[in-house]
Amino acid sequence: MKILLDSSAIIAYLKGDDKVKDEIDAADGVYCSSLCAFGVLLGESYAKLKGFGKESAASSFLEDIAVIPFVEEDARIAAEAQALLISKGISANGFDVLIAASASRNGLAIVTKDRDYFRIGKLLEVSVRIV
Repeated sequence: MKILLDSSAIIAYLKGDDKVKDEIDAADGVYCSSLCAFGVLLGESYAKLKGFGKESAASSFLEDIAVIPFVEEDARIAAEAQALLISKGISANGFDVLIAASASRNGLAIVTKDRDYFRIGKLLEVSVRIV
């Protein structure tokens, strides 16, 4: 199975989470949305600004996996999904919907620590694996 790691899974992996490591080891391909890369790199940049560390494993990790760009088709998929969620009175984080749209377009399962992906994944017919 090919997987898309969201930010929470990447951060957990960098902290030594064995469940995420097992998902990565078992995967046929490991991907990350450019939106997740932004979130992880933002955390790294902020930590450097505040003097919390000189180096982070985040940049190195992102170099070792495929980062998928967010494209117009993802925006269309996400807009339709978000509109449907809103019409049903279901709130969902906009970034999560964008990331799930990328997973949907690329046929990837989402690996995350965020249970909110379940309702988005169901709507977009994307497999969600909570670690």
